[in-house]
This record gives sequence, C-alpha cells and structure tokens, in this order.
Amino acid sequence: MADEGTPLITRNFVKHLLKGSVKSLPVLGGVLEETIFGTLEGEAAAEEAEKLRGALADIQQSLEVQSLALSQVVLQLESQTEFREEFRSVLHELAQASPGADGATVSRELERSVTLFLERHGETPDRDAADAADLDGMMVRLADTVGKNVVVRAAPQDAQPEEISRATLIKGLSGLLPDDLDAIIGSIASADQYVAPGAGTKRRAIDLVRWAESPGGPGLGTVCRTALELDSPFGSPRGG
Repeated sequence: MADEGTPLITRNFVKHLLKGSVKSLPVLGGVLEETIFGTLEGEAAAEEAEKLRGALADIQQSLEVQSLALSQVVLQLESQTEFREEFRSVLHELAQASPGADGATVSRELERSVTLFLERHGETPDRDAADAADLDGMMVRLADTVGKNVVVRAAPQDAQPEEISRATLIKGLSGLLPDDLDAIIGSIASADQYVAPGAGTKRRAIDLVRWAESPGGPGLGTVCRTALELDSPFGSPRGG
C-alpha cells in the first residue's frame, strides 16, 4: 500500500535509480533482492533470488547489443512469468514509480527494503535528503560495492567453496541441526552479531549468508569452508 509519508530520500532514490544507466544494474539487483528477502522466507526466498540473478544475467548479456534504462529493465523483469506473484507485485510498484510516473509514491514495504539495502552497504543518508549530486555519488559508491559481490549461479557436486551458489549454501545450512549451524556461526568471527538470536534455522542461515556476502562480510567461501571443516553435511539434512 502506498504511503505519502515515505521519506523523500526513498522516493528520490528509487526514481534516481530507475532513470539510471546499466552501470547501476548491480544496485537495482541488490535492491530487488532485498525486497525478495523482505517478502518471502526460507527456500522460497533463496530460489526467487536465484531466478532474479539469472534473469539479470540474461538481460546484461543482451545489453551488449542494446541500451536500456533501468526502468526498462524493471518492465522486462515484470513481464517474466516465472517469478512469484509476491515479487512481481514489487516489480509492478517499481514500474509505477518510474521517472515519468507523476505523483507515484513508495509503499512502506519498499521503503523498508531500500533503507535496509542502503544501510547494509554503508549509506546512511538523511531521511529528507534529495540533492541530485548526493544521489549521483551514492549510486557510484553502491555500484562499486555491490558489484564486488559475485556469486556463481550453479554449483556442481564437486564444487569448491568459492564456487558454491547462494541458494545452494542457504539450502545446505537450513538443513542442519540447530547445534551444527550454531557451531558454524560461532566459528566465524563476528558472525553472531549479524544473525537473529532465537530465530529458526532457515532464518539464521539466510542472515548468515546475507552478512557473509555483504561488503563487510567474509564471503560465501568462508562460510562453506567452515562448514566443511566442521564436517557439516550439506545437501543431506541430518536429524529429524
């Protein structure tokens, strides 16, 4: 539901992003992924995020022969029927918030996702900030930090830790016994600060992976190597 009380920075950030060039494609992907994990849970969220990454990779390949504004990328994504209805509604909202859509507002749900995305990547702008130059600088910084987080989409059975995909890692961690997952979290410095205490195994697995792949995190390979060193059985859930 749209809300006129949405901070100006959120509305301006979204509009500024959508009128941007393909150089900001990683930023768009990061924002969309944030909305997925704010809308869906567990394996459903991981699978939807993996589909998004695949779709963006395909679009990026097509950009070698054509030029698109990010608002057009959103329209392309919205037309893809393989996405869940919950995520397609987010894409529809973004399409309505494109630069040419006068009077468009941003929902509370999208506002939260944008705020979390900015904070996750070290951006804490004033809620009422709206200066175009500030937004330009923010986009450049975000494109740099988000673009460094490369996750391979497919992971064969004999994949090395650095090659494992985000979805595969979340699925493996979610299938562990709570004590086994706690052991992995406890073995990675600072990890417990970013994982919700008392949450279910899937939620803690997602928190761990999201932190690990953030600019300040140790990377997905570190999580995978730690799990293997602790003899955690990925791909074959243990226990009841």
